[in-house]
Amino acid sequence: MKVHIGIVTWNRLSLTKLCLESLLTKTKDNFTCTVVDNGSHDGTVEYLLHRAECTPNLTVRLLSRNMGVSVASNLAWDDGKDCDYFIKLDNDIEICDGNWLGRLVQLARTNPSLGPLGYQVYSRHTGSEKTLADGTRILAVPCCNGACACISHALHEQLGYWNESYGLYGYEDLEYSWRALQVGSQPVYLKTDGKQFSSITARIPKESIGKSKPSKKQAGLRPRTEQGPTFSTSFSLKKGYCR
Repeated sequence: MKVHIGIVTWNRLSLTKLCLESLLTKTKDNFTCTVVDNGSHDGTVEYLLHRAECTPNLTVRLLSRNMGVSVASNLAWDDGKDCDYFIKLDNDIEICDGNWLGRLVQLARTNPSLGPLGYQVYSRHTGSEKTLADGTRILAVPCCNGACACISHALHEQLGYWNESYGLYGYEDLEYSWRALQVGSQPVYLKTDGKQFSSITARIPKESIGKSKPSKKQAGLRPRTEQGPTFSTSFSLKKGYCR
């Protein structure tokens, strides 16, 4: 079972270090990883290149300017396009449980009608709770947040890549989940309990907010609460979408 993880970076060096070091040192299952940097200028590039020199399963790709999340994530996905599963992981996620990957892939492997799949990283992400035959608790949701999204090769064959039409920071996760629903695949979160709130934990220090990532208004987008999801009716559900 081959798993490829894609991470996009743009500055926020301290968070990237926390994410990547926890991923590489704590994850017990085998995987390959591509980090695509969107033109960082805070030491992130130097850190990534140095880390890749001593990490055989890590590939670093550098862009000269910020091309946005979808474009960069699609480049990472290209490196793993023949793998069984691709996982988009945000660079402000810290891995806290070494078995996170195995559980997520096992859920995807035994339930091919589910996907994209992720963890309930934020408590505000809610859905319909369900218990599978093996006792696994999941949340069926309208959108699997892009902070952690696992997509099978089979679903990728149907839907292709992230939509690159939403600007630097847009609705690619919401739109991909919507497309999945159209072909009968249910986005879900793997639910955990109490102190194990999630196998991965988001940490966004206050001092980092607003310094690197533009607001949706700065990026030419209105917040979802103002705009709501809108979808293009002209896209094609063919392999290689948006590439």
